[in-house]
Amino acid sequence: MLGKGGLFHDGRARDQFEQVQRPFFDKNEMNLPDEATFASLLRESAYGKRMREALGEAVWKNDAQLSYHAYRALVEFLKGPLFRPFDARIDDYLDGDVSALSEAEKRGLTVFKEAGKCADCHFVVPNSWAKPLLSDYGYDNLGVPSRRAKDPGLGGHTKDADDLGKFRAPSLRNVALTSPYMHNGAIATLQEVMEFYNKRYLEQERWGATDYPQTVNHEDMGDLKLTEQQVSDLVALMDAFTDRSLLSMRPGDRFPAVPVGVPTTTEKRLHFPDWTHRLHPAFPGDAPKVERVEGTLLNSSSLRP
Repeated sequence: MLGKGGLFHDGRARDQFEQVQRPFFDKNEMNLPDEATFASLLRESAYGKRMREALGEAVWKNDAQLSYHAYRALVEFLKGPLFRPFDARIDDYLDGDVSALSEAEKRGLTVFKEAGKCADCHFVVPNSWAKPLLSDYGYDNLGVPSRRAKDPGLGGHTKDADDLGKFRAPSLRNVALTSPYMHNGAIATLQEVMEFYNKRYLEQERWGATDYPQTVNHEDMGDLKLTEQQVSDLVALMDAFTDRSLLSMRPGDRFPAVPVGVPTTTEKRLHFPDWTHRLHPAFPGDAPKVERVEGTLLNSSSLRP
């Protein structure tokens, strides 16, 4: 990640330990009132018996400690290969298979890297991973159309007026499967996203007001002068970013199959900041028992809350 900010669109989580906690208690997600309620749901879950056996009675009966170990389990789960198979057609093409993309997609990739300026923020070269992450994970204010209450984005956490309305650039991997778009879901389709980037400032009435116009990036988007063909080719390219492991899922599959040989984050020895768990009131210290419990829990895909 470049510059300031953390995880989530607005950078409010400093590491994955903070990130995995928030959906349980956020009013727009699971909206649980407290950790006691969360712990009660863990005890009633289908995998509760296994957690009890792994953690022991003292942890099992303590709301804070049980919650802490659940958060830690989720963090380790997210480090697994399931979340980064990188088996999209764009990967084959960048590895030298010129037949992996259609002609329209190849033209779209040229626009992506040149006139469209997309690759300025959505890198198509490897950085911290062997495959491109399709983002620099920096923050910017694109002038996204307003929806409901103002969202200060990164500025709401840094308290810096220059950061108001700035949001994290997401990876474009599997973007064709994740509509609607932008941090507030203001744009419904990829076609509209490309049109927004291309003519945001030429068609202001179409897109309407934005929350923080004073910090909008006016240099890199809004009047790209792309033709309709170039816009169409960019939209076509987005399908090439979809992992085949997702496309091959069948009804009833809980998770996509992980291609053979995909490493975990741990195996790649990447640095994922992971320190806020030590601030949790139930942090037990770095004793061997903690590692044993985490290893026992995290070798199972049944830990989904």
